[in-house]
Amino acid sequence: MTTSRIKDVEGEQPMREVQDNEANPNIPNMALYNLSRAHSLLATLSSKPKWTNAHTSSFDCLHYGGDTAIEHCALKLNLQSHHHVLDIGSGFSATGRFLASKYSAYVIGIELQRESHELAERIISRNVDPRVVERVRSVNADFLRLTPESLVDSDGKLSSARADHVVSLLCIIHFPESARCDLFRQAARYLKPGGKMYVEDFYDKSCDSGTISHLTERELRQLREVVACTYLPSASRYMEDVAATGFESIEFEDVSEKWTEFVRARAEKYRASEKPNAELQGFYDTVAELFQGGKVGGVRLTAVRR
Repeated sequence: MTTSRIKDVEGEQPMREVQDNEANPNIPNMALYNLSRAHSLLATLSSKPKWTNAHTSSFDCLHYGGDTAIEHCALKLNLQSHHHVLDIGSGFSATGRFLASKYSAYVIGIELQRESHELAERIISRNVDPRVVERVRSVNADFLRLTPESLVDSDGKLSSARADHVVSLLCIIHFPESARCDLFRQAARYLKPGGKMYVEDFYDKSCDSGTISHLTERELRQLREVVACTYLPSASRYMEDVAATGFESIEFEDVSEKWTEFVRARAEKYRASEKPNAELQGFYDTVAELFQGGKVGGVRLTAVRR
């Protein structure tokens, strides 16, 4: 495999230097990303030599819809066993483990939070499926600063110069407006021509003519302080940004109704659990309120790299 540096997308401007103050400071404080649940459960599994994906599913699925959502992603990508996938904001690498175990895909997860990355490595190494152990990796890195050298494996080989697909499930929501085009441009750089990007994300449904948001101050504060989201684009702005950064054949699937029901049911189910954590319950309730308000929507977006 080549180890040459990946070139810029043809016709696009080089990506600017990302400033440290653009990192979202609220991400580590999100109740959903509190690792106490993960540590508690993994302690109960310590005597088991090997773990299945189901053993850790109570805390490591950070997107909506569980395995069904990942199956939908794989279907949209027409995922094949020889394909290489880059997962932006991979958390505990649950998406990668599922794609490897069911579709035999190769997956590199890019995770910014070091402790989440370390837990992902631990879970991968203990997985009962050899395809997961052999084909899934977690890399602790900032995707906006990612270089091909970051993807060198333990044997000193570059895993893949370009990926067949880039996926991101409920991670881009944390990127500020100033960094979103850089993110999409970076995704295009790591994709083969004709490769696909699949994204699940929030968007602003309230915009008049795609420009003026009607999100309330309360909703903006909830997004910022609870969800670690400082910016939501309209549907039209979302597609414009993706089209301007090296992609075509963009499909924007609104899943707001489906996600509204999911987050409502999740909040109610957790409230009825044996010992609900107050902070996590507050997070679930806030997200349910945002979607039920009708101004925050959900999208599944697919695009092809030019």
